[in-house]
Amino acid sequence: MNPAERAAREALGFVARDGWFRPLVRLDSSPHVPERAKGRGMTGATTSGFRNVTVVDFFGLVPRPRLIDVREPEEFGGELGHIASAELVPLATLREAAASWSRTEPLVVACRSGKRSVTAALSLVELGFSDIRNLEGGMLAHRGAGLPVERG
Repeated sequence: MNPAERAAREALGFVARDGWFRPLVRLDSSPHVPERAKGRGMTGATTSGFRNVTVVDFFGLVPRPRLIDVREPEEFGGELGHIASAELVPLATLREAAASWSRTEPLVVACRSGKRSVTAALSLVELGFSDIRNLEGGMLAHRGAGLPVERG
């Protein structure tokens, strides 16, 4: 994690411990929380956070967790393509889709650069999911590592 990313996460009330991010304070009380997030039950009193996983480490996970790509459909099939096992669930529909998922199933969330997937990971933690990972660097890192993609 670079210094700017660490500072941003600390400003949002999260601290990194061995790659895990946990809210330190009630998120609604933080001056850095966007107005749209306030009053949504984001207590910060979670017992688990999420971890970042590199694209190389993702492919080494056994069994491989379910991969949720939170980009838009045109991105999923576009220039960067998508990882073969990825399920497309645009960020705007994540909460609705996740309502029927097992809260204990290991999930990895991905996007273009790793930013939207952090938002998705935080949402899933808030919904009670216990084993969430963020694909660090997203599809840009995947492409940079020369790993295979599917398009269309």
